Amino acid sequence: MEATGYADGGAEEDGTVHMEAVELREIARLAGLPQNLEDLHEAAYVDRFGEMHLPVEVAEQLAHAYASAEPEMVLLSIEDFELEYKAKGYEPGQRYYHDILRAETPGFALARYWAGHEEEITQLRGEIERIRKLVESAADVLEKAGQERDGWRLRRGLGGQ
Repeated sequence: MEATGYADGGAEEDGTVHMEAVELREIARLAGLPQNLEDLHEAAYVDRFGEMHLPVEVAEQLAHAYASAEPEMVLLSIEDFELEYKAKGYEPGQRYYHDILRAETPGFALARYWAGHEEEITQLRGEIERIRKLVESAADVLEKAGQERDGWRLRRGLGGQ
């Protein structure tokens, strides 16, 4: 939820979300969900102060839909959090930041999955393999042209082949 950019965006420890109804409706719109989130669960409601209260089921549905609709925002938010807490954890007396980071890791893994991170990894691996074959082909061409040393360098750069 923090990836949405709303200052008070976030889930409570029990998974429920309590935010301004206007903000949650905008997040729902961005996620492609109905903006009347109260219709998704009988326990969802807006209080007299304009704050919407969503049970964990609706909060999870909203987070999943948002991650699918805005994967780059979610992945960047997670990366920023991880980098910040990792760096802070190396400062003297601040090791507990690494504990916080470890505690958040399962949730980050789920958000990455919802954001299609696995598909991106598969695509990147395919691209790496395509480039590897291209470099091997270039090494073959160099070697056949009498440039064995340059061909060997390319192969070595690929990992010692």
